[in-house]
Amino acid sequence: MTLYAPPAIPAFPAGFGALPATMDSLIQAPLGFLATSIVFRAHQATTQSLTSGTFVTIKYDTIDEDPYGGWSATATGSQSAHSWLAPYTGWYVLEMTYNYTPTSPATWSGAGFLQDATALYQFGAQLSYGGDGGAYILPLIGGTDYIEFQAQINLAGLSTAVGSAGVQPSAEVSFISQ
Repeated sequence: MTLYAPPAIPAFPAGFGALPATMDSLIQAPLGFLATSIVFRAHQATTQSLTSGTFVTIKYDTIDEDPYGGWSATATGSQSAHSWLAPYTGWYVLEMTYNYTPTSPATWSGAGFLQDATALYQFGAQLSYGGDGGAYILPLIGGTDYIEFQAQINLAGLSTAVGSAGVQPSAEVSFISQ
């Protein structure tokens, strides 16, 4: 698969004559980049304990797509453990879902995104029966901003549910604009 960078804003100096290479950079590269807008997709195949009343980072252990190599399961000099680093500066759609067991009708849960280990963007806590999730559109700075996918629960002794396909906690990030 060919990876394309986001297109640069074109500039046309006086007397500019288009060359084949220029046309490639103005048409093929931008369309190639936009055709592959998914920059990260993962799910969790191993259960993880959740802490009552505290946001915890979901530790995705199965990376389905990461063409730009932004995911890191360990802390590095530029990002926390179990986080995704934005490859380019722009606007991204961040989506996540998670399920937990055992389920109870009196359980509330919350989900959200922690940006650069400081800013928490959370969905409203909701009374739920086994899961939560949502999506945000956020601007991120390429090579600097990273995201941790987070979840919280109000009862002790609960863990993420990974029982069958389509039920596992999952995340997806798409690039939408510069």
